[in-house]
Amino acid sequence: MLVDRDALNEMEQQLNEYVNAKYRELIRLVPAAVRRRHLQKGLSLGRDAFKRDILFSKDGFNLKPRLFTKGTKDLDKHEQVPQVGKDHLTYFVNDPRPNVARFCSELIAFGAAEKMLSTYVGNEEEGSGFHKYIASDGNIYPSYMLHRTATGRTASA
Repeated sequence: MLVDRDALNEMEQQLNEYVNAKYRELIRLVPAAVRRRHLQKGLSLGRDAFKRDILFSKDGFNLKPRLFTKGTKDLDKHEQVPQVGKDHLTYFVNDPRPNVARFCSELIAFGAAEKMLSTYVGNEEEGSGFHKYIASDGNIYPSYMLHRTATGRTASA
């Protein structure tokens, strides 16, 4: 399959712009007290502790967690650690407080865009994403393995 490298690079640029704009938008929605508390460690939306503080602390949105991490869900209530993934965020996208609902829905969109950028689109200079599979003639050549899966399904590389 022939890959249009120019279109892939353009998509990378557009996704980078989108992710950066979405990050700035999300950080503006974070309560100031939480931003100040996390300045030293960095305001990375990839840090679970930062997201947990935004969503569930009294200085943050003070949401009541509904899902807990696998390792802590069976512990006492005060020892449970709330999940911060998109499965848990979907519980809060209809919150009556507009900033909370917007933050949660935008964080889900931000995560999806970051995943698309890092895993699929990638970067030509780093050789990541689809770029690492493009042959010198501009094509991607899939390969299938019928003998490598335990379930009997085919795997492709």
